[in-house]
Amino acid sequence: MNNYKEINIEEWKHKHSFNFFQGFDCALVNVTFEFNTSAVYSYCKEKNESFFLMTLYCFLKSVNSIPEFKQRILDDGKIVEFDKIATLTPFLIDEEECRITLFEYFSDYKAFKSYAEPIISATKQGDLE
Repeated sequence: MNNYKEINIEEWKHKHSFNFFQGFDCALVNVTFEFNTSAVYSYCKEKNESFFLMTLYCFLKSVNSIPEFKQRILDDGKIVEFDKIATLTPFLIDEEECRITLFEYFSDYKAFKSYAEPIISATKQGDLE
């Protein structure tokens, strides 16, 4: 279970933006960006690492380093910041099927890789729902 701390909205630097958007029917934010992966790709080729796992790890590490990306509104209306967050990502099974798979965050790549490889294997074999 992830731990979190409750944010006091009266002292929160995002109070005014929150108050503006909270009444929207669909107050979601999506972030899209481009980044050059050639250095990561070269590193993975040189070290015989999975490009997918490495980029997923880098994504999780980046997201977990930004407090605002770990903040959520709970069903009871509390605003909280989680200690760490995971990600759901589509994982291609074959040419016609993909599964949404949960990956937890680990601050160390080796720990993340040890955790993620069995999940990927089980997902590919259809053993993970």
